Amino acid sequence: MPCGRSKKALPLLTRTAALLAFAWLGLWAHDRASAQPGGTEFFEAAGRQINDVVIFDPPRFALAVGRDGPFAFYGAAMNEFQEVACERTASFGIIALANMAGGIRAGICVREAKRVRALASSAQPALAGVLAILSQEGFTLDPAKLDKLGWKYARTVGADGAEEHYFPLVAVGHGIGSLPTLVRIPRGAGRAIVVQADTMKLCENYGLQDRTPLCINTRQALADIARRLDARFSR
Repeated sequence: MPCGRSKKALPLLTRTAALLAFAWLGLWAHDRASAQPGGTEFFEAAGRQINDVVIFDPPRFALAVGRDGPFAFYGAAMNEFQEVACERTASFGIIALANMAGGIRAGICVREAKRVRALASSAQPALAGVLAILSQEGFTLDPAKLDKLGWKYARTVGADGAEEHYFPLVAVGHGIGSLPTLVRIPRGAGRAIVVQADTMKLCENYGLQDRTPLCINTRQALADIARRLDARFSR
């Protein structure tokens, strides 16, 4: 990713960082939907909501079954991440021009809802710390660049009292990778809706920059998916 050049070599990704931030989206197998937490009903409903927002155009641009896995959040240091497994999860790969170009995972957490909220809130200082380290290493990360990359934390509260956190999960190795993440906490509901995606290659290399909401406005697209799932599974 073109973020400027480093003055010196950046630390390599640890095995854990690579697993959490990249492998779970890069090498998805075509697993059966029934094997995913939440079962077929949640998987199919999540697929419909994602499709309605992202506007797929198969076979050129399509959704595929993905391998289940946890959501990742920032840990105590750069390239350290914490896992969260939700009761309901649906994982998908995104195919573009016959290539597995990205992926998206959506889930609803109940047991871990409080922890998810705490991790989402702590993403703001964690992201700031990662960006500070990158700047010290010689990367050019001015406000215009950060806006273009979507590397900003944002917290909003809607008219219905629902709290939403948006942030990229940034990891550094031979290159830089990020997973846009949206966490929605409905007021008084005791649950958290999480949507996490891998859009880097998808939005840079396949001519989709201005053809799908997932690339045009990633934050809004993930928020729309989370809100739809919140409404669909409100009970």
